[in-house]
Parts: sequence; structure tokens; C-alpha cells
Amino acid sequence: MNKQAGSSTVAHDMGHRKRAEEAVQLSEGECRTLVDHLPDVVWAADAHGQPFFVSSHCKQVSGYAPSEICQPGFWLRQIHPGDFGRVRDGYRALFEEGRAFDVEYRIRRQDGEWIWVHDRAVNTYEVNGKRHTEGLISDITEHKRMEQDLAYQATHDFLTGLPDRRVLEDWFQQAVVLAHQTETMVAMLHLDLDRFKAINNTLGRAIGDNLLQQAAQRLTSCIRGSEMLARSAGAGFNLILTGVDDPQMAHKIAERMLDALKAPFQAGGHEVFRSEERRVGK
Repeated sequence: MNKQAGSSTVAHDMGHRKRAEEAVQLSEGECRTLVDHLPDVVWAADAHGQPFFVSSHCKQVSGYAPSEICQPGFWLRQIHPGDFGRVRDGYRALFEEGRAFDVEYRIRRQDGEWIWVHDRAVNTYEVNGKRHTEGLISDITEHKRMEQDLAYQATHDFLTGLPDRRVLEDWFQQAVVLAHQTETMVAMLHLDLDRFKAINNTLGRAIGDNLLQQAAQRLTSCIRGSEMLARSAGAGFNLILTGVDDPQMAHKIAERMLDALKAPFQAGGHEVFRSEERRVGK
């Protein structure tokens, strides 16, 4: 009787253990499925930044398979050189100071394209005497592009694509500082298209806009590295010259800019001749 009771107890324990193991396996399977379907990449790494687990979504984000990313040093080699220091310092602070790791940086995809990712981890843990951490990586490339587009639109003229007056003012202040440091001069050339208002009134605003775009393209094509071109109000353009040693240098550059506008413009089937006013300030 006792023998039968003992056998029954063992069988009950084995059945309970089996159900527990099945429950664990089911739980692990559900977690794995959940992780694989997350829009972010889930990762786990050691204290040296070496991943030992990466979810399968990494293939879609980076082009690399989890097995590639988990190779020694592979992921670190894909980080943009200009961002590597921030990533290293942030990861070190996570383990040494307990600060959350939250860094945006660029990585090189398998196809060679640089993309932006947002990488974060909040804590560390220890397994068998070794410290690890887990985190998430999100692809934020499109978000970064939108930020750059908005920043560009906020500082550039929509019609011509040239920097606007606010950028021009910043440039001029920097140019003045540089002139003091190098004991040279800075000059500003203002060029205004005469009769532009008349063209707008007689031929229409679309023709006037096209004329401004063509003028901007011509002027842009003939500026040099040390020259800064921007659009001012109306039909005006400003050019900042740095490193000017002789006032005649500014006048020669002004002539070069005017020469670029000598040929008539073709706009909307009309041939438009330019007539411009120039002023040079030092």
C-alpha cells in the first residue's frame, strides 16, 4: 500500500514538473513571438558592448542577420566614426554610473547606406558573475530626415533654395570676427534686379518667380568657396566676401557676378533682359 502511494506521489510530481516545463516553454515561445514582431530591435549585450542576443527584426532595419551582429566586434564596427565616442561614453556610464543609456547615432547598413537609430537601455543585471544589459533599437532615419528638412526650410528661401537673411546675418558676424583675427577685410555685395516689379505686374508672378530662380542658379554657379550667397528681400541678393585684402578685389567679384547675369533670361516663352543695381559695402 505504501509502495503504491509512493509511486502515485512520484507520478504526480513528474506530471506536475512536465506541466511546469511545458508552461515555461509556452511562455518562452510567446515571448519570442512577441519580440520578433516588435517594430523595434530587442538586444542583450555584455559589459563590453558585445551583443549575444538580437531579435530577428534587425534584418529589416540593418540588413544584417542576428548571427552576424553577434559576432565579436561586428556591431561596433558599423557605428559611424563621428558617433562612436558618444555611444562608448553612454554605454560606459550605464555600467559604471548606473545612468540610462539613451543615444541616437548612425550605423552603416549592409547596403552601405548610413541610417539613424535610437538605442536605449535602462539597467544592468548579473548572470553567473557577469554583468549584462538589455535594450531596444529603433530606426529613426525618416524622423531625422524630417528634422533636417524642417531645419533647412526654416533657414532657406523656399523659392530659390538660398539661405535667408537670418543665416546671412550669422554669416556676416562670423566673417567680421574672422576679419579681425586675420587682419583682413570683409565685404558685402548687394545686387538687386531692377524692373522686377514691372515684370511681375506685366508678365505675372510665375514669370517673376522663374526669373528669380534662374538668377539664383547663375549666381550660385559662379561663387567660390570663401563667398557666401543669400537671398534678401524682393529681387535682391547679398554676397559676403571674406579675406579681402584690397577693395578692388570686391569690385572685381562684383563684375564677375554681373557678367553671370548678362545673357537674357527665358521665362514662360518670354525673353527678359536684366537690369541690375549693385552696391558694395566694406
